[in-house]
Amino acid sequence: MTELRQTDRSRDDARVDAASGGTRCASGPVDSTKVLDAVDDGVLVVDATTGHIAEANAGASRLLAQSRATLLSLSFFSLAGTHEEGAPHAVRACAAVAMTTGEARFEARYLRGKGGPLWCEVRLRRADAVCPGHLVVLIRDIEAVKEKREQARVIEERYRGLVKNLPRCAIMLCDHDLRLVLADGPEIGTGGMSKQELEGRTIYEALPADFVALVEDPMHRMMAGESFTVDIPYGPRWYTHHFLPIFDDAGERVLYGMVLVVNITDRRLAEEALRKSEERFVRIFQSSADAIIVTQVATGKIVEVNQAFTRVIGWERDEALDKSTIELGLWPDPSERPRLLRELYSEGAPAYLDRPVVRRDGVVLEGTVSLRPIELDGVACRLFTFRDNTEHKRVERERELLIAELTARNAEMEQFTFTVSHDLKSPLVTITGFLGMLERDLAADNKEGVRSDIARIGSAANKMLGLLSDLLELSRVGRTNHAMENVPMSEVMGDALELLSGALAARNVEVEVADDLPEVYGDRVRLLQVAQNLIENAVKYMGDQPSPRIEIGTRYDPKYEVCFVKDNGVGVDCRYVERIFGLFEKLNPRSEGSGVGLALVRRILESHGGSIWVESGDEGGSTFVFRIPRQHPPTPSSLRPGGLV
Repeated sequence: MTELRQTDRSRDDARVDAASGGTRCASGPVDSTKVLDAVDDGVLVVDATTGHIAEANAGASRLLAQSRATLLSLSFFSLAGTHEEGAPHAVRACAAVAMTTGEARFEARYLRGKGGPLWCEVRLRRADAVCPGHLVVLIRDIEAVKEKREQARVIEERYRGLVKNLPRCAIMLCDHDLRLVLADGPEIGTGGMSKQELEGRTIYEALPADFVALVEDPMHRMMAGESFTVDIPYGPRWYTHHFLPIFDDAGERVLYGMVLVVNITDRRLAEEALRKSEERFVRIFQSSADAIIVTQVATGKIVEVNQAFTRVIGWERDEALDKSTIELGLWPDPSERPRLLRELYSEGAPAYLDRPVVRRDGVVLEGTVSLRPIELDGVACRLFTFRDNTEHKRVERERELLIAELTARNAEMEQFTFTVSHDLKSPLVTITGFLGMLERDLAADNKEGVRSDIARIGSAANKMLGLLSDLLELSRVGRTNHAMENVPMSEVMGDALELLSGALAARNVEVEVADDLPEVYGDRVRLLQVAQNLIENAVKYMGDQPSPRIEIGTRYDPKYEVCFVKDNGVGVDCRYVERIFGLFEKLNPRSEGSGVGLALVRRILESHGGSIWVESGDEGGSTFVFRIPRQHPPTPSSLRPGGLV
């Protein structure tokens, strides 16, 4: 703009020089009248004292709508009069200034012979060099400029009034040079500058360079006619910038650009706080060890799951989204879901319930289910959590089994203490008694009595040794480790029958062994003890059976391998079906053995996770049935060191 004004002033000087007759060329003087007629602006030569017009060009005749002859008959001082600067006394004053200083300027609204009044800019220059006492007057049409100024004034007043009613805002108007013609509003001062420092200066002169780098391109787009909105920071604050071009009345040409600036720092801070809060929620949501499912209340569709859901339940996120929990088959009994929801959430109070959930591969997981109502993007949702307690439940069950077993072992220990003290005491009493008799027989030199006493003492000592050996063997069950392997029970029974072949032949016992005896996982040595004790027990209690018979077979059970040893002997009274498995229990006190055999059998089978029982009918005979798990998971019995405790 500065260069343009300098160029206009140079052009005016040339025209004034031409009007003053100062134009020359290489061939000699040029006719100044012809030169002046070629100028678009009006040019007059005026007597500085009287105002008489001595010369007028075609431009002056056209602008003032007066013929040249008419103009030459008029006084320049009386041509204008609709503006105070154009009044005769004002024009005379300007002429006096021009004669004194060499130049003067004013604006006036000229009344024309034809057409309406016209705003003109008038410049006066002293022309003493060619025409002493005269002024050269240059008249230029500024009607369009005045109109543009008026438009700017109206726009400025309009937006100044607007910005006063907009809190935390500012308005800036700029021209095509990005010069700020208006800068107003409460937010102007927040940048450390006043409106007076901004108005009249370009953005390059008035604003920080880093901020100019952000707004320069948007402002050029605005001046090209584009409307848009951008959030741009200014120092520590954030502002929404509405870039709005202002067109002329025809809507064709952009007159100014308006930037409406709104302080959104609080909103941005709130959004940032919300973003951080959401990030924290996502981190907690994704890092939770519990499986989490978010479903819409209206549709029941899953809208989000966390990583633990995939790890625990087995469904990938993309597979689960937009499906319901029923479609994924999470509930063992889908018809129970409405009741489950009522139990989980009653009158707004979240609950935690132990409920199973079905994993993708069909495995049922034991765990705790909870529900909370939440709202996501204005949509009512439910947040389900599932904590997988399957392993915890398994350990808890094992603990309860162990506690129950320990309780039983404690009771057994009490019984064992009582029994051992009683059964071991009997041989000791016998030995003590016969030691006294031995002493008397020795004193009496009763050799026969001495031999009898020593025999009785030896028999009692052997009985005690047998009891102690059986107790030692019982205590070793579970303590002495043998290799665990798949053991065919047909081989075990065959080995036991071979060991007992003498006793079986002595009683002429018929033995029938099934061909389909199962294979079990266990300790071959201990299982042989089981088979040997059961077969030996059957032979021992045949009674007077004329046709003794033993049957060894198997039964079907979905979880266990089951075998039995059946005899046609005296049988077991139903009152004693549990007692016979106790320590030192003998239904016939005169029978051989210590009464530890069946207790040993039970202990061995329990260490394998199995059990034993006896079945006996009214017609005699007994069937000892034992079972061992088909698979061999660790159990409290098998994990326990073994023995009596």
